[in-house]
Order: sequence, then C-alpha cells, then structure tokens
Amino acid sequence: TSVTGVQTCALPISPVAMAMPTPLEARIAGSRLVPRLGEAADRVASGSKKVEDGAVQVSSTGTYLVTGGLGGLGLLTAQKLVDMGARSIALVSRSGKVPQGQGLEAFLERLQASSATIHILRCDVSDGEQVKKLLTQLKAKAPDQQLCGIVHAAGILDFCELGEQTAERLDATFKPKCDGAWHLHEQTKDTNLELFLVLDRKSVV
Repeated sequence: TSVTGVQTCALPISPVAMAMPTPLEARIAGSRLVPRLGEAADRVASGSKKVEDGAVQVSSTGTYLVTGGLGGLGLLTAQKLVDMGARSIALVSRSGKVPQGQGLEAFLERLQASSATIHILRCDVSDGEQVKKLLTQLKAKAPDQQLCGIVHAAGILDFCELGEQTAERLDATFKPKCDGAWHLHEQTKDTNLELFLVLDRKSVV
C-alpha cells in the first residue's frame, strides 16, 4: 500500500532481524512490513537519471578549483572533472604536496599526464586573506580560463573517543570545512560560477 509517497513492503526476515524492532512495523503471516519510500523515491531517482543523462555539463574553457585537492577525495574529484571534459584544474592544499604513505602519487601523475592543465597551489582556506590571495594567484596562472567552479573537499580528520573530544579539537576540524566554505563563498559571490560543491564526511561514535 502507499500513503503520501510512502509504501509498505513485505521483506523476508531472519530470526535475528525479527528481534530488532523499528519505530513503524507490522508482522503478517511471517512477513515483516516496514515503511519504504514509494512515489517520492521514484521522483528522486528520475531526477538523478536526468543528471546522469547529461543535464550537468563541465566546461572545457574554465578552471575548476578543488580544495583539499592533493588528498584522496580531492584527486578523485579532479579526475572525474577531467573525465567529464574539464581542461583546467587548480588543486589547492595547505602544504602543496601529496600526503606521504597513502599511495596517492600515481593519481596525481595520472592527472598531470592528462589533457588538462593542472595547477598546484598552496592555501589554508580557513584564512580569508589567504583565500583572497589564492584567487588572485589563480587569475595570473590561468588568465584565459576564468574560475567557473569550486569543489570544497578540504578537511581535517581527527578521530577520537567521545570522552576525549574537546572544543579545541572540534574548532580545528570545523575551520577548514566551515570557515573555508564561507571564505570561498564570500570571495566568489560576484563570480558567475557554474558549480559550488561542498563535500563532507560523516562518522558515528
């Protein structure tokens, strides 16, 4: 059955699953009925399919700036942009170097051997003045390929037990992600960007 975009479905269950209740469920003839997205999910899937079919295009005449660009997530994102047609990528990180011991050098080499021009720039995006200088530097590096998109993948990983968490540790992890996103927005809000994408990670304790 379906009610306002939510439908129930019968799922075979194991004895272990049988013992695990959910907020909304029913058991009929040995089957467990739980709510599942129906029409709403179909609409989301339809929208996603349109994107996959080419509704979103990547420019071959502009530059895409990727923060955290020399980390694993940043390099994979940059490669995807190149595969989609981007021809100018700015990889931004605080150190300007690929982290050691993670096997990421080959990913960077592959990018640099591609048909795209790869710019490697240093910047701590949690510092507004550094972001301002970064954008000025990028204009000088790629004067004929104006900034057209930003992927903000910068971040700091600091896993710890809940009892070990402190305000200082939270502040240190929030700055590059949250402050960085704000500074990038403030410095480019008058720029005609095709893309401003913020990538984030979630963990559970």
